[in-house]
Amino acid sequence: MVIRYLAKKGIHITFVYNKTDTLVDVSGERAQKTLMNDKDTELHVTFKKHLDQPLSYHFASVKDDAGIDELRRKLNDIFEEKDAMFDKRVRSAQYLEKFLTRKMNSLAAKLLSPSFKDIILSRSYKSIEEMTESHYGVTEEDGKVIGQDIPRAADYINRVKNTEKDTKKPADYINHLATLFSAVFKMRKLNVVTFIVSSLGEVSVKSIYPVLKGTFEYVGDMNDFAREVIKYHR
Repeated sequence: MVIRYLAKKGIHITFVYNKTDTLVDVSGERAQKTLMNDKDTELHVTFKKHLDQPLSYHFASVKDDAGIDELRRKLNDIFEEKDAMFDKRVRSAQYLEKFLTRKMNSLAAKLLSPSFKDIILSRSYKSIEEMTESHYGVTEEDGKVIGQDIPRAADYINRVKNTEKDTKKPADYINHLATLFSAVFKMRKLNVVTFIVSSLGEVSVKSIYPVLKGTFEYVGDMNDFAREVIKYHR
């Protein structure tokens, strides 16, 4: 039920009875005010177990516009409060970091998915960039706006290839990747170890090491790039 869902989220609900003009006792014995009270009582009985808020209708009529102006003012107050809350969050460094953390966590899940294995094996660096840029909603044009070049996955991967010597044992490669992954994504090392062993077991860890390490470093800098873009537009 939608009402229960909103209640769990702590969202205040405004109940509107938009047919006030139909609240008429044909016998003429009960006044409209009494009928309104009856409706409020029904509402209270129906939702008192689910909602911790005053339970009463805002009575209005689309037929004769009764209560419409008051309803409009009430809704405007709600929208203004929500807008103020949104503006506060947009300018909040803490909220920005929470947002970026969620983006990083969801991107980590993509990077450890079976489909990412195909990207790694095909050396499709452009696909890595397209996936990451789409995930953060940033483009090369954003880099021009903020005066900062957008990171490129190939640059990171090639740098690892050209600067790191092949002196590690397979277990050392895995441990180093797990440590880097944990540092970038703030997640358990076990996640990436499991991915490498189960999904890429048939491939030499040594051969995919530059791609994975370069990708993890690239994603970390893309997260920083997205932060700067958001801060610029706040």
